[in-house]
Amino acid sequence: MPKHVEVEVSKLEGPHEVERGKFVQAYEYTPPEGELVEKRGRLFAVVDITGGPNFDAALAGKLVWDTLTEEYFAETEEAPLKTLEQAILLAKNQLANPAPEEPESGPKAELHLAVVVVWGGLPAGKAGVLYLARFGKPTLLLKRGGQVRELLTGEEPSSVNSMLVEDGDVVILGSSAFGKSFPSANLPEISFLEREFASGAPVPGMAAIILKLKVPEVGKSEVASPAGLKMEEESEAVPFAQKRRIKLPSLRSLWEKLPKRRQSLPFPSEDKVKISAKQFVTRIKEEVGTRIAAGRERSLAKRHLKIGLPKAIAALALIFLASVSLTIWQQRQRTRTEEFSRLLSSSEATIAEAEDLVGLADERAKELWGQAAEMLERATAINPKAAKLTSLKERAQTLFNSIERITPVTEKHLFYDLTLQPFGLAQGEQIQALSLAGSEKVIYVAEEKTGTTFAIARTTSPQAEEIASEIKGARKIVVGGDFLYLLTAEGFYRYNLKTGKKDTPIKFDRYNKVTALDLYFERHIYFLIPSENQIIRFWEFEGSYTRGFPWLKESVVLEETVDFTVDGSIWILRKDGSVLNLLGGEKELFSLKNLPTAITKPTAIYTRPNFKNLYIADGEPASPSQGGRAAEGEPRQGRVVVFEKNGQFAKQFKGEVLTDLIDLWVSADEKTLFLLTKDKIYKISL
Repeated sequence: MPKHVEVEVSKLEGPHEVERGKFVQAYEYTPPEGELVEKRGRLFAVVDITGGPNFDAALAGKLVWDTLTEEYFAETEEAPLKTLEQAILLAKNQLANPAPEEPESGPKAELHLAVVVVWGGLPAGKAGVLYLARFGKPTLLLKRGGQVRELLTGEEPSSVNSMLVEDGDVVILGSSAFGKSFPSANLPEISFLEREFASGAPVPGMAAIILKLKVPEVGKSEVASPAGLKMEEESEAVPFAQKRRIKLPSLRSLWEKLPKRRQSLPFPSEDKVKISAKQFVTRIKEEVGTRIAAGRERSLAKRHLKIGLPKAIAALALIFLASVSLTIWQQRQRTRTEEFSRLLSSSEATIAEAEDLVGLADERAKELWGQAAEMLERATAINPKAAKLTSLKERAQTLFNSIERITPVTEKHLFYDLTLQPFGLAQGEQIQALSLAGSEKVIYVAEEKTGTTFAIARTTSPQAEEIASEIKGARKIVVGGDFLYLLTAEGFYRYNLKTGKKDTPIKFDRYNKVTALDLYFERHIYFLIPSENQIIRFWEFEGSYTRGFPWLKESVVLEETVDFTVDGSIWILRKDGSVLNLLGGEKELFSLKNLPTAITKPTAIYTRPNFKNLYIADGEPASPSQGGRAAEGEPRQGRVVVFEKNGQFAKQFKGEVLTDLIDLWVSADEKTLFLLTKDKIYKISL
């Protein structure tokens, strides 16, 4: 393409694939071979495709563009305009089936295609040429001399044409959505659109290209011959234009190259008489002189406007810019509103589908829940305060709880707040509970910082009081009958809840190695010693205890053990969340089954001989969105996971209030669950 035709390009592009089945993108292509540029020019296009939800619009868009460039720039003797028309039709045919190996792979799509080729010009090289093509209803506009008009209008599916380039021409090609937002009658200033394009703020479904064309001025001898018209030629100008298929606007380019005062001289298009090119130019020169003289007389009368007029123009410019800004803002708001409505509608339908699958196909229900949650997250970014969005989020959370069998635990389940108790802590210290035990009427808590043990009555208005005050530093406590058993770093004590007396029922020399204790049938004592990979049993007989005997009969690694509980079998809870079942000192075949999310911070396990279930405390379970612990920004939640004794997952109790879950205890009738965090106790009905 000859260098005297210059093209300045600005692009507006949003997300290429707005949603499944829709695609819009702006393209440009300049052949690397200089000779091919001379022959065919530069190609610009906006591809806008809409199909069904199962239609691969992105693939179709690429096929349309590849076909268009390959066919137009192929070696051929055809004229550029004819070649462009053939390329348009071949590109359109790609939409009939974007996957040829699968003839019935999807529905046909709707194509809106705008194409502009900027070519160097006529053989004489005196002006540039535009080849224009469209298919469907894209946007194709020309701004020339302050006037904006649509190109290639008509009802036919496709159209092609050509036109001469004039200096300062601006051509805009865009998607159908761009045309709806910026019709030719209300097109903003090009500079404003360029700034908006450069801002990088994407608008879904919208794409456009602005081509600013410049043809530098040439010498006088060349000025006199637009499209081959010679000044000295005495032929008639209008018939010449008709003969050469050059419309009167092409003659206007001759008139516009006269001195700058030409702006006040109207183009004599109203003349119906035939005049020669030489006479036409002579008349223009005469009228220019007359207009200059008249302009001098008018300048005196207009001097008083020099101050007020610029201000008025500035005010009008501000009003215009504000109007354009408002139009763009309103378009973006409409686009966001439409996207928001679509997301809510789709998520609501997805949630409804998942609700019907709960209990029948939980894996599929959870997959659908994930899709709905993603859509709701995108909707939140658009309008986080919408009432319907809040309602759908609550419904999605209820769905998730149903799938994973979650009972939420909140502050309404609070049984007792330990921070209300005057512990006598040092300034700056915070309470730190360690262990929980209970009986039919009382809950017991061991606290670390003061070494105190408290009893809290199971009433509607519970109150705490210190017990066993002479025993300080209890790490683990358990209730059996009328006794409270307390393990410290130095000893093991039995406290009579009726008489208030204590004793040391057993003799043992390694209390500092014991990490957990439990009772079997409320009297037989078991110590867990992970460092020795052993469990020590003390058997009660007529109020006295035997010496300690190793209970394990085979080698079991216990170094990673967190807690244990006894119901005839011994259940070992490990740091990785797994559970071992030991019977008669030997391992049984056992595993936890169908747990929705992994246990990652186990702290306690509890059951009793007459219980149906195992209860496991998890201080921070795996996040469903991350597959691990809670990611940054996600709420941390603790939980109690309930399993049948065959390992089958049953249900779970979960909430942010349980983030620092430490211990648990279940009533003898297995109807009430008590949960201990570092400073609070929660009560839940089973």
